[in-house]
This record gives sequence, structure tokens and C-alpha cells, in this order.
Amino acid sequence: MRKLTDRIFDQSERDEILNSNHPHYVISASAGSGKTTMLVDKAFSIIDRKIIKPFQQIAMITFTRLATRQVNEQIQKKMNESLITDKKKSNYYKHFRVSTTESFILSEIIKPFLREAYGADYPTGENLTQNYNETYKFKSFDQGLENIKTQLVIGSFKDNKINFVYQLGLNILKKSRNARKYMKARFPIIMVDEYQDVDNDMHELYMYLKDMLEIHLFLVGDIKQMLYTFRGADPLLIESLTEDNGFREYKLTHNFRSHMSIVDYSYNFFEKENLNISYKENRVQFYFSENINQNINKFISHSNSADDTFAYLFSNRPQWQREKDTFEKHDFVFIDNPPLDSGYPNYEVLEPVLKLYFNRGTYNIYSMLDEMVIEAKTSFVSKAYEIEETLYDDQEKVLKLVEEITDRTLLDEEKQKFIETLDEKYEVNFIIKKPKRVALTIHTSKGLEFDHVLINADSFFYSKKFLKQNHYVAITRPKESLHIISNTKYETILNEYGVSTELQLV
Repeated sequence: MRKLTDRIFDQSERDEILNSNHPHYVISASAGSGKTTMLVDKAFSIIDRKIIKPFQQIAMITFTRLATRQVNEQIQKKMNESLITDKKKSNYYKHFRVSTTESFILSEIIKPFLREAYGADYPTGENLTQNYNETYKFKSFDQGLENIKTQLVIGSFKDNKINFVYQLGLNILKKSRNARKYMKARFPIIMVDEYQDVDNDMHELYMYLKDMLEIHLFLVGDIKQMLYTFRGADPLLIESLTEDNGFREYKLTHNFRSHMSIVDYSYNFFEKENLNISYKENRVQFYFSENINQNINKFISHSNSADDTFAYLFSNRPQWQREKDTFEKHDFVFIDNPPLDSGYPNYEVLEPVLKLYFNRGTYNIYSMLDEMVIEAKTSFVSKAYEIEETLYDDQEKVLKLVEEITDRTLLDEEKQKFIETLDEKYEVNFIIKKPKRVALTIHTSKGLEFDHVLINADSFFYSKKFLKQNHYVAITRPKESLHIISNTKYETILNEYGVSTELQLV
């Protein structure tokens, strides 16, 4: 992995974040600055210093399913690097609650406390489902409540800039004393990643947790990577979090990911950081051919290393559908988000079963039990073998065995999502040996990294508008080289920002 220099520019800030006991943090973390590592390291520091009680958890909330997986992988990596014993692993795991934004509010506030807040006419949490189809969209909060009461469905506002789940969650907290007591007792610390993408309703709920329940907040974001303005994300929200309202501010700028020329290129489109970057080799390349096959051949020939990863980033599914046949001929695999994700409370015990399903011969029951943090006793091994034997024929029995081994009760929705996730199109998310060539949307790629990245400049525009944040996210994914299929619109943008034309043209 390439670094800007042997010296980490912001090491003092990183040390202070880890060692400080301040209650509230807001951290501006540029692309490649290692924010996931920082989040996990801070959480481990809190646990090691026994700042939280044995029954308490640190909620680590992310926007995407892939991001939750990345946090979980970083947790596992830190434990492996620290040579933590299985017994201690279990102690650490019980303190982590990694979830996507809506899943956390649904499972921890709405489903457990809806009836207490609104009365016995409303369904129990286990009978509630989510459905964002047009049938269940509404114009007012009261209509949303009526949907829940009569149809047992949590829908969404017609205006996608209004967040019904977070509005409902906040209302339940205000109405239910037990909900407030539970959240305060269970989650003394909440970490939220990608805070630049929160909307007003999300922000209001988090500030309520801080101000009324005295829950400590650790918020990480980067305005340069704001992607969700179309559904209400507001940069002023993260900018409002200052010392005046109790937050300690930090800025992480050191890039651990990308070659120096890529970092320098990315800063051309924003106010330049004072990094004094210098480099001899330019790793940003432009393609001007409209021949997709020709561009792919140039792209994949850029490296002869069998270990290098290649990613093609695009704006939306229709674009992929137009190009998929050509990319698939070159062994590019599309990454699609699976129905079951780490936002579900029991994902951590279901994911190992999915790995067992998709990795015949390379992943065994002992690996599964280890990831479930279950001691390989004879009784558990016996049931694990039963899971392996029936996995491809009787999923209902498999799920029952999982409940017996883990002493957990799986939600009906989790069971259904588990079965849906067995579709082969989600295999890439769970196989041990990941493909070296992948294709995914810019939104999905957020937080991920690859050795070499190819992007069609068309993906940087919506109609004629230049999507500055989408552009920044995309061009900061590569470690070694960035390849852009250019066009006249993009050339105009380069001229507007005064970007040097001393780039490698192909």
C-alpha cells in the first residue's frame, strides 16, 4: 500500500482521538485516511479501558451493507493481529453492534417499543415488515402510522427527502419511557460513519440521543464524499457540529490508500490541502476511444500482477446492463447487495452459514463455529455437521439448528432474507476467494479500494450537471492507477478547475 510519505501528517490528531475521553467527536476524514480503522481502534480502546459496562454495546452505524461488512472485517482483523483468544473474542464481540442506519432504528427502537408508544391497536414488532413500493408510500406521518396499524407495513414518504423511519423512531423515544431507558442503558456510545449523508430527521434523532439521553456520539464524515443530496443530505448539518455544542473537532487528511499522483489529482476539484505532494510518475490516465472492448483491454493490461484487483465503476444499473456483456467476457463480476446484511441483529451468526453454503471444500464447520464464536464442543460439532448435511436441501431445519447452537431466536424477516440470499447472484459477497475483476456502482464502491479503477466520465454527470461528490468518491477508490474514459463534457470541467493537461493520454 502506497503512502504519501513515511511521515503521517496527522499522527498527533489520531493519537489524541484514541486517548481522549471527550464525550462527543466530529471527525472530517478524507478518502483513504483510514477512518474504518480509526473507528474500530477507538471502539477497542473504549472496551479495553472498561469505559462501558459488561452488558453495554457500542453501536457502529453505517450507510451501506458493504460498509458494515468492512467494519466487521476490520474488527476480525484487529483481533487476529492482536492474537486474542477465543474467550476474549467473545468478550469483544458482545460489545459491538454493527448495523446500517435504518436497521438499527427498526430493531432497537421501533419494533420493540411501537406498541408501548402508540397502543395495543398497533402490531408487535415481529409482525411488522418494510415495503418501499409505491403502494405503501404516503404524504403525511399519520398516514404512515395508519399503514402500520392496518397493513402491518412500514412504508415511506412520497417525498424521499423526509425520513419516516427516523421520524417514527424519534417519536417513539419521546413517548416511551422504556425506550429511552433501554437506549441509554444499552448504547452509551454511538458511532456514525458517513455523517455528511444524514438528513434532517436522522440528525434530529442523533441530537436527541446526545442532548436528552446523554449518549456519547462519535461522528465521522467528509463533505467531499456527500452522495445523498437527492434524499435530503445536508452539508450544513455536519458543519454545525462544533465546540459550541459540545463536539471536539478533528481532521484526518493523510491518505494511506492511493498513489501520490491520484491524491494530487483528486484535490484539484476542492480547496487544496497543504500536503506538499511531489511525485515522479503520473498514475492518472485518460482514454478517448469509444470502443469499450479496446478500453477494457488497455485497462487490464496495465498490470501483470496476478494479485492486483481491477474495478469498473458506473453510475446506475441501466448503464451496467448496456455494457455487461462486454465486461463479463473479460471476467468482470457484478457485485449486488444481498437481501440479508449486517444490519440484522443475528447477521453475525448467519453470515458464517452463508459462507459454508457458497464455499464448498474451502470453508468447513470449524471455521463456521469459530466465526460464530462458539466453542467446538462435541454437541455443537454434531449440530454443525447436521447444518452442513442439510444446507442445500432443508433451509428451515438449518435455521432451527442455528438457533439451537447459538441460543438465539431468529427474526422471521431474517429467515426469509437468509433464504433469498442463497441465490447464486449474491455468491460474490460470501466467497472466500474474491474475484480480481469486479463491477459495481459508485455508491456501492464508497469505502472500498482496488488496485486499479476504470470509470466512464459519463458517470460523473446527471443530465448536464457535474456530480462533484460522486466524482471525488470514484476517483479516490484506486490505490495504484486511475483510468478515465473521457469525453468533451469532462474536458470542459477539467478546464474550469484549471486541471493540468500534463496527464498520460492513452
